[in-house]
Amino acid sequence: MACSLGDLFKSFKSMCYFKNCAVADSEDFHKKHEQALAAKMIECGYEKYVPSNKLHKCDEENENFLNDMPVGTFIEQPFGSQQAPDFFVKGPCSNRIALEAKSSKENYPQYNSGGIKLNYYYVFCSEKTNQSTIFQGCDIVTPEQDRMIAKYTEECRARDIEFNKKLSEIDSHGRGVQWYTRPMITQKGGKEKTDYFSHTNRECIEKRVLDSFDE
Repeated sequence: MACSLGDLFKSFKSMCYFKNCAVADSEDFHKKHEQALAAKMIECGYEKYVPSNKLHKCDEENENFLNDMPVGTFIEQPFGSQQAPDFFVKGPCSNRIALEAKSSKENYPQYNSGGIKLNYYYVFCSEKTNQSTIFQGCDIVTPEQDRMIAKYTEECRARDIEFNKKLSEIDSHGRGVQWYTRPMITQKGGKEKTDYFSHTNRECIEKRVLDSFDE
């Protein structure tokens, strides 16, 4: 029988460093972070679940999304390898969560264009400390910041459209050169803000993760 989500995340927190799938060599399959998390879930009694129909990202927020997903199971790469989250996990008490794996040589992760999802759970491991920590997106970025980033991204996209029209007008080589603004979220402000392992809120954030599972 699958353990509680709280116990599962306690086991995630005790894990060492594993490479990100994007940088791990094919022969290092057992060293990849996502595969290590999947193996840990199986060790904790969870079973891999493959939905009968293809899942679509646009349906993620629907009320009935994955209602038929069995308890004590996980779905790996539900929307493909290029779309978050890395997993959906359904605990014994029918609570389903989105789980994202983050791995870095540094003490902070990179979020890149995927952004920080307020309602996602994260497991982050660092090569520098050989440790893992757990957190929710809402403990890294505030709703106000999230809305501001989304609005700014939308404004940039609108400017891209106008800019690309002008590029097309002077495309005398006929090569179709266009510009795409790619969002990139980073964190700055020194170790006291960016280090996920020495941050003053680490223990409080990890506790909030475990307390969030009403089991």
